[in-house]
Amino acid sequence: DQEAELETLVVASHLRGSGLGSRLLGVVDSELDVRGITDLTVGFIPGNDGAQRFYERHGFRPRWFVFVR
Repeated sequence: DQEAELETLVVASHLRGSGLGSRLLGVVDSELDVRGITDLTVGFIPGNDGAQRFYERHGFRPRWFVFVR
């Protein structure tokens, strides 16, 4: 099995809420479908509640936490 990792998905603040992030994620999902990859991991900075809500709306759930120093 293969797993993909989406390192960064950033939408300019003036375009947030326009659906652009969902369309970009849709393109990623389409490419993963072509490649037969079903697992996608994405990270975001803790406290970025907007990003958390976005990913949760798109079916993502917490799986593991990473600590850095």
